[in-house]
Amino acid sequence: MQIERINNNPDKLSAYFRLASVYGSVFNSEPWVNAFKEVLDIYCFCDNEGKVTGGFQMTREKKALFFSFLRTPLYQPNIAFFFEPRARNAAKQNDEIRSYIRAISNSSLLKATVLSYAFPPEFKDMLPFVHSGFKVIPNYTYQINLQQSEEQIFSLFSPERRNDINRAVKDGLVCRQENNTDVIFDLINQTFSEKKDHLYTGHVKKILQAFHNNPYSCGFVTRTGETPLAACYVLYTKRRAYYLLGGYSHNNRHGGAGAMAIWEAIKFLKKQEVQWFDFEGSMIPEVEKYFRGFGGELVPYYMVNKASFAIEVLLKTIKRSQF
Repeated sequence: MQIERINNNPDKLSAYFRLASVYGSVFNSEPWVNAFKEVLDIYCFCDNEGKVTGGFQMTREKKALFFSFLRTPLYQPNIAFFFEPRARNAAKQNDEIRSYIRAISNSSLLKATVLSYAFPPEFKDMLPFVHSGFKVIPNYTYQINLQQSEEQIFSLFSPERRNDINRAVKDGLVCRQENNTDVIFDLINQTFSEKKDHLYTGHVKKILQAFHNNPYSCGFVTRTGETPLAACYVLYTKRRAYYLLGGYSHNNRHGGAGAMAIWEAIKFLKKQEVQWFDFEGSMIPEVEKYFRGFGGELVPYYMVNKASFAIEVLLKTIKRSQF
């Protein structure tokens, strides 16, 4: 098995997209990759005959003359790693997964001063990275099984979250699917500005533009009258939906507006026969508490980190939990 960077290989990119449409996620889709092709390194796995069997994506950055960073791309929950499964026996399936994970951990293409990237939750065998001197760090997200009935899903919400939604309905708030991406962006931007968090506005605008009127996306906005209060923006395929971005009005607030937008998105996605709803990482304490109220399953996923000894000592003073 070989790993190749295929940004400038149209034939293998085409094969990559075909395979990803079956086994990958929305982050392997052409709209996403084309939106960020200038900053994405796109890699594929090839078998002995040169056939594409899977792939993943990373971002490489140069911070200084001799300092490079290879990491999970912005607004992706992980490196969108996927492959075409061929093994049928359980032991052989474990060996197959191990071979792909080992190929990444040992690849000479994936070298940088600092390596830091996450894997999708379904891939748990990180032993090749442990053996290669990486730190393997668990992170967490919440996932809702959309193959349950609406009643079952709503019953799993916390009393606080159900009360938020019921209060929004009682107060006459209305939530509908929103095609005006300017409205969605404005609410997202207001939220980040208030929290004094950095919003990569260029990236967000590219996402909203790339997926405008696209079957891979949906946005919901809660309003009182004509006034937007909160937004929820989701990217999805049939297998999995990701809560990518959300926001609320700084000047017009209602405690149930955001929860109502998420609930309407969940109901819409269920009608589209999407299997899972993923809150795309829930490590910030106040965000984790809010997402926990939607009753999803707490699911671990793994980040792997590695740096040279001197850089690692420095990073321990900044991000001790990761290095």
